[in-house]
Amino acid sequence: MPEKPTLRKDLERLAGKVDALGKQLNSKIDRVAIETVKLKADVAEIKVAIATKLMTKDEFRHYSGMVQKIVDELSTTRDERITFPHLLDLHGKTLQDHSKRISALEPHEK
Repeated sequence: MPEKPTLRKDLERLAGKVDALGKQLNSKIDRVAIETVKLKADVAEIKVAIATKLMTKDEFRHYSGMVQKIVDELSTTRDERITFPHLLDLHGKTLQDHSKRISALEPHEK
């Protein structure tokens, strides 16, 4: 019969450990639940931001197209600014050459 008191004490100690583990587990579950609620709130906030503050794909395409048109116009203007003076210079030289040839063909008045 001496085994029964030892068994009872062992069971009581085991029950105490199980209670302590249960409290620790409950504490951890509470922390996870709190973090989950925070995470859900963050996700909801992100969804609102996406829906209201960020551009849609169509808006992005529209603005991207507008920017591309501006870039193309600026590129064309730059090319013209570089090319036109050179072309004008060539035309000026050609006109001078024509002027010299015409003067050479026209009779000189005395």
